[in-house]
Amino acid sequence: SKEVAARLKEQRDHVAQHFLAKKDGENQQHPTNPPRPMYNMQQPVWYYRDNTSGAIQGPFSGVQMMGWRAFFPVTTPVRFGDGGDFVPLA
Repeated sequence: SKEVAARLKEQRDHVAQHFLAKKDGENQQHPTNPPRPMYNMQQPVWYYRDNTSGAIQGPFSGVQMMGWRAFFPVTTPVRFGDGGDFVPLA
């Protein structure tokens, strides 16, 4: 659905802004914040919790998740990366 696509795009954009290189002159990182790798849609970093069984599925790439968006109810919990909280698509 459009809501799923928008939610995945919103999460991807939010995460991507933290991973993308900063403009010239802003590349210095604080010593406690090491540089992070760039994100691309082919990286398998997305997880979802199955609405029926509760099992965690993944990791999957953003491309895969976008391809399946019509099958996910808007209440499907998703997570970017190995840690953190699951959030519903809507």
